[in-house]
Amino acid sequence: MEKGDSKYRRPVDKAVNFVLESQYPNGGWPQRWPRMGEFRNHGRPDYTGYITMNDEVSEENIRFLLLVLQQLKDERVRAPLVKAMELIIELQQPQPTPGWAMQYTLDLDPVAARTYEPRSITPHGTAAAVTQLLDYYELTGEPKYLARVGEAIDWIASVELPPEKRASDGRNFYRNYEPGTGRLIGTHRRGSNAQNGEYWSDFDTSRVRPEKVIDVAALRARYERLSALSPEEASRNSALLGRGPLLLPRYVVTHEVGGSDLNVTEATRRAAGVETLISQLNAEGYWPVELRTTSHPYKGDGPAEPPPGFVDRGQVGDEWDTSPFTEPTGPIGISTGTYINNMSRLIHYLAETRA
Repeated sequence: MEKGDSKYRRPVDKAVNFVLESQYPNGGWPQRWPRMGEFRNHGRPDYTGYITMNDEVSEENIRFLLLVLQQLKDERVRAPLVKAMELIIELQQPQPTPGWAMQYTLDLDPVAARTYEPRSITPHGTAAAVTQLLDYYELTGEPKYLARVGEAIDWIASVELPPEKRASDGRNFYRNYEPGTGRLIGTHRRGSNAQNGEYWSDFDTSRVRPEKVIDVAALRARYERLSALSPEEASRNSALLGRGPLLLPRYVVTHEVGGSDLNVTEATRRAAGVETLISQLNAEGYWPVELRTTSHPYKGDGPAEPPPGFVDRGQVGDEWDTSPFTEPTGPIGISTGTYINNMSRLIHYLAETRA
């Protein structure tokens, strides 16, 4: 895309076509496409065709189409792009839970997915959707993207945990709240592995733990700053309107990412500046990290009954359960997520100082 070499255009067009063809008429995207037949989900409905917000499906597709529009001047992506942005507005729920779910039916109702993912409104999903709407106001200058953002931020703030209930690493939010009532939902499991166990959800929250970190003050400050701008001021650098800097970075990763490396906690993502990062780099060229989060290696199907003496630790079952879990201590090694984030900070620093 950057060099305009025609030999790369065909695979790029293939990717663009995939995103466009998989989009629903209402602007959303399913979790999987094309459908490969009915998915077996322990007797529950197949969730793979639901409109998916989880794992940044919508957010990343919109970002990709915007990049295509700017770099390739491919106008066929404009209408699908705008339709997807407008759908985020439609997916916001009414009071008293004016947030967003992780997935929706095609008629835009919140819905459950995997057996440990109940039908719910999530604070972290709502914070992500609010961030998207603020971005889209900067892209369009259209006030409709800000219309109910204040409601959403107020709801997030209302369910933030007080300091005494937060996790030691700063996690300040529970995960799931019932749409329409705001009741906290607890998710539980029984058994020791996928063969003999199951998940279920109810309103027993005695074992619910904080799971997410959200900086509510920063979210509100950005909303208030953008609300004070005129549409023209807010959109002065809009790529959608053909203005502003190029979206294609010289390096792909120039910001912090989460990914699937659970040894990257919210606390370590807020780690130190450039000088400290350089001093912490070891002679072998990586940043040593205590790897407390791990998983059991796959060893086939587990037993049909829990092993004698099995005690559920909460995060993981028996030795056949490959779910990630965190130990009090761990070996020193390489966290790929920490490595990527630290490199992104250094790359960003170099780009800023050379600009």
